[in-house]
Amino acid sequence: MSLEIYNWEDLPANNQESIANLVSSYTQGQLGEQPQMLPVTTKEVCAKFSGAVAMACGTFSGYVAAAQPIAHAGSTMSEIGSLWVPLNYRGQGIAQKLVGHISSDVSNKDVVPFAFCNQLSLGVFLVSGYTHAKPEEIPVESFSFCSNCPAKPEAGCCDTTLVYKGGENAK
Repeated sequence: MSLEIYNWEDLPANNQESIANLVSSYTQGQLGEQPQMLPVTTKEVCAKFSGAVAMACGTFSGYVAAAQPIAHAGSTMSEIGSLWVPLNYRGQGIAQKLVGHISSDVSNKDVVPFAFCNQLSLGVFLVSGYTHAKPEEIPVESFSFCSNCPAKPEAGCCDTTLVYKGGENAK
């Protein structure tokens, strides 16, 4: 399988729009699969700070993005999320390549990536150079999305918080 990873901004506008529509449809449960992330609109996908798209043999096979950066504890941080690899492309290392790509891209812009991971994404992020983080290590504004979480946690966040530290597995 030939796999290429593209930066969002390098894609033609019509490709951005069709992929943004597809990602939004997935997150809203419109593709026959239970989404494992909070819903995003097409407009929100297009407004991300950075994004990466996987194309397997010229066909869309995955997406991940970084939110607009937030100042926190003397640095600038960005949440990596909206990671999605369609079912027929899973198990081929695409998610890890996407996470490694976006993490390097964001880090190269002097922004520290972090993530909220569920059980399906946790391993991908850990292998990609992320380490466990305490809630106070992440911008408090990021936890505002927990109020929209379908799991409706009684307190705090039900996901595992991680911060990118880089390393040999991050490529």
